[in-house]
This record gives sequence, structure tokens and C-alpha cells, in this order.
Amino acid sequence: MLALSRVRLTPTSGPTAAMLRRMLVEAAVFGALAVASTWPLALRLADTVPFGGDRAPTVAFFCLWELGWNLDRLPHLFAGYWDAPIFHPAPYTFALSEPMPLQGIAAAPVTFAGGSLVTAYNVVLLACLVATGLAGSRLLQRLGRPWPVALAGGAMLVMLPPVHANLDVLPLATLAGVLATLAAVERFGGEPGLRRGLALGVALGVTYVLCGQYGVLVTVVLLLAGWTLCDRQVWSRRAAAGLAAGGLAFAVLVAPVAAGQIAARQAHALSRPAVQVEKLSAGAERYVRVAWPQLVPLPGVHVPDNGHRAYFVGTLKLLLVLAAIRWSRDRRWTRFCLTFAGVAMVVSFGPRAHLGPVSLHALLFAVVPGFAQVRNLHRAGFFVDLALVLLAADGLCVLGERLRGMRWSAVWFRPALLAALACASVIEIWPRDQGFAAPPRTEDHRGWLDIVARIAPAGPAVYIPFPASLDFADHVAVTEQMLLARAHGRPLLNGYSGFFPARYYDLWRRCLAFPEASCLDGLETAGARVVLVSRRYLERGRVLAGPGGGRLRWLGGDDRAGVDVYELVRRAGGEAP
Repeated sequence: MLALSRVRLTPTSGPTAAMLRRMLVEAAVFGALAVASTWPLALRLADTVPFGGDRAPTVAFFCLWELGWNLDRLPHLFAGYWDAPIFHPAPYTFALSEPMPLQGIAAAPVTFAGGSLVTAYNVVLLACLVATGLAGSRLLQRLGRPWPVALAGGAMLVMLPPVHANLDVLPLATLAGVLATLAAVERFGGEPGLRRGLALGVALGVTYVLCGQYGVLVTVVLLLAGWTLCDRQVWSRRAAAGLAAGGLAFAVLVAPVAAGQIAARQAHALSRPAVQVEKLSAGAERYVRVAWPQLVPLPGVHVPDNGHRAYFVGTLKLLLVLAAIRWSRDRRWTRFCLTFAGVAMVVSFGPRAHLGPVSLHALLFAVVPGFAQVRNLHRAGFFVDLALVLLAADGLCVLGERLRGMRWSAVWFRPALLAALACASVIEIWPRDQGFAAPPRTEDHRGWLDIVARIAPAGPAVYIPFPASLDFADHVAVTEQMLLARAHGRPLLNGYSGFFPARYYDLWRRCLAFPEASCLDGLETAGARVVLVSRRYLERGRVLAGPGGGRLRWLGGDDRAGVDVYELVRRAGGEAP
């Protein structure tokens, strides 16, 4: 397959029958890789979700809930979109994390055809992996690389280790938008113009809507690395017109999302302590850690206990990168990929990266809108691996060239060797021991859900216990209740998201002492009428015998789910919390 007789450096363009056939082959190959690397997900599309190498399925359940909220709002043309039924009564709660409207639109045909929310989620996840491969292959073909090399490069991108290690974060699987943006930047840098500037703005806008973190981070990295793709024409009037058109297209695409996020930032004063920002940044050691054991181990590179922050790209791919650096004839693209990877690595270091008194992070924090709200700066490391994979594909090209003159081997040896090297590079870090979890099923909770629907007074609900800590792993039960709330339709005082409203912390501290009076005061002030209590946390006798038990009226219980339902009785009008 990899008969690399020569490297074509003339970009291809325009749809042809051959191109369509190749895209079908690519979709089949990338789809097979997506299914195999997430196995046995394909056997359980309707009842389980993957959570990669993380400790708990909290984020996977949260992303599933987010997708469900998008599907709920879609028939209403996204009316009430930002005021999601969590953290009641806080406004703009859906803007506290990645909203994923495009993923919701992509999932709609699955649910419209009768598929469940879980099925739609898994189909979108697999489709995102395939789209990443297709976008990578198309980019490499645009650069003039032979199709077999583009196919191998796309396959390596499908298998990008940090994506699979973070498979619980659905927006992080949308690297197709980033690759489309890189393709648009490469085209615009080579020959600026109105249409190419417009394409750049659209690609960057779609990237932001798919994943806001990617949109902000790739913008920052391109501002510092994109100059390597530009020639003198970038200072022309055509370039200025193209950038203006692209900026307008970008603004139109992101305005609906950005408006909600800006309103949430104003309402909740979203920020993170400096200590937390540094904790969520990468260190240099992350780039010599590998998510899973490699085909070819390398001294000094090891597998950590938690691989979701491991960014070593793989020994074989690294050797191919070295070959591209040494022998590639496309020095412009090589220079860009290296600069892009280097800048992304520095950005991923966050506050750790500084030169004496000069801090790049502090500068970006001050001047780049949205940069202060990026949750995990270490995720700029995804771009390091992405750039190295694109260079590794070039390494296959140059090896094919250099092996072409071999006279001592059989005619089949060179393509066989390159094919074997490409396949080994694709699978060299194979995802192992991936986590899978089954979201809660409404039929398993039908008892208490019926009590809430038939007996409980109208109004918001709260689930007890609150998490023991603010660590994400302690929020599994909360995200399960968020999913079950889709069945009873009541706003929750609980919630999980990338940010938490400031008032939530006070309520959380109070509710650690449930059913003390201070807790019930906080619940009443927040508007709670229904209290759902896990029996594993507190039996009914202890709840009603507690100091605030007189303010709780038991409405019924569910032995199967282990949940009791209480009404929070309001105090007389003259009593103050």
C-alpha cells in the first residue's frame, strides 16, 4: 500500500471520483481503528460510556448530560439554553463549561431515529475520532503528500494517545477543527486572499464552538507560531481584506456562544486561584511519560499511575520526526510544525514557564480574552503531539525517498518495510484498561421518580449527600442525579461543571452537616422543596430524628434504588433563616 516512489509537493484540490473513493477507504480504516481502540464500546453502545484513563466516570456522565441538554433545547431553537437546571437558582449555569452545541446537533439524527442518549453520545464520540483522521489526511494531501502517507498520518491522529487517555471529555475528541484551522492557516499564509481568510475564520470559529479550550489555545499558539507559514504577501491589502473577512466570520460563528460565556463570567466572576492554575498546568516531565506501554520502550520514558496527562508521542513516531527534520524538503512546513509544537509546550507549562521576570502566561492572561477561563492549560500538550504526528508522516515520505535507490533488496521490500513501519507507528501506544461505566437507568429508579412526580410539591430538588470534597471523583453520584433529573424535570441545587457558582460553596459546606438546621436554612433559601436522600448515607430514622427533622416530611422511599424522598416544609413567614 505504501508505495512511496516519490513525494509530490504540489497541493491537490477539487473533488474527484478517486478522491471520493479514497475518502471512503479512509473512513473505513479510521472507523475500524476507532472501534478497535475503544473496544468493547461498540458492543455496548446503548448502555455504557468510556471514561479513558481517569479515576471515575464523573466527567463522562457530565458530558452525557450536556449532550442531553443540547438535545432537549434543540427543538426549542435553544431557548433557555444557558439557564440549565443545575446549581439552582444560579443563572447561566450551562456556560460554566463546554456547551457543545454542534455535538448536540450531530447527535440529533440518532435520537430522532429512536436511539437513546447514550447511543447518540457514543456515536458522536466515534465520529469525532474518525473526523480527526479524515481532517488530518486531507491536510497532508493538501500539502502534497502521497495518499498512503496521508492515510498513515490520519490513522496516527485517530490513535493520538492523549485523546484516548482523556476519552471521558467529549470536546477533546474534536481535533478535526484544529486540523482544519491549521490547513486554513497554511493556505492563507502561502497565498492570502478574501476566500482563504474567510475559510480561516470559519475553521477557527467551528473549532471554538466544538471546544472552547481548543479555540482559545490554538489561537494563542498560532499567533506566536503562524508567522513561520507567512511570506511577504501577508502584509498586502489582499491579506488585510482576508483577515477582516475571517474575523467577521469568526465573530458571527462564536457570538451566540461567547455572549452566554461573557454573561456567565460577569454573573459569577469566574477565575481560578493561582495555585490551582499551576496544578492544572503541565511540567516538563509530562512529555517523557507515556499513557500506556509502548511497542518500543525508550529509557527514561515511563507509564505513570494516571496517564491522562502523559504526552510522550511514541518512540517510532519520534524517530520519524527526526527523519523529517533531517531530510524533509518542505522546510517551511517542518519549521512551522516545530515552532507550533514548541510554543504549545511552553503554553502548557502555564505559570511555570517564565524567563526571569518575564512570564508568557501572565501576558496571555492579561491580553487574550477567555485565556483566564481555560480549565487545563496542560491540554495545549495535545497540540504538541498533533504537530509531531504531522511531522512523523513527513518522516515516512523522506524514508521512502531515501530507500528508493536501494539496489540490493527485492522490489517489494521497500513498500513492505514502510507499510510495517507505518502500521507499527499507528498502534505503538495502544489504549489498554480503558474505563467504562453504565449511566443510571430510569427503570432502576422508577420508585422514587414516581413519588417525585405524583406526591412531591412543585419546586426544585436537592440530592443528599453533597460530595465529601470538591475532587471530581467524589461527584459521580451528583452527575448521576443530573442525568436522572432529565426524567423528573426539576431543577437541582446540586451540579457539576468546569466552574462552580460562588454561592454553591456555601451551600456545600452547610450540607455536609445535613440535617442540621444550618443546612436546611441554606436549602430553603436556595428554593429547595424536595430533598432526595441516599439511604447509604443516612437512614430515614436518623434523618427524622435529627435536629432539623421536624422540617422534613417523608413522602416515600425506593428500596431498589435506596433513595428516600422528603418535602422540605417551609417555615412560618415570620421566621428568618
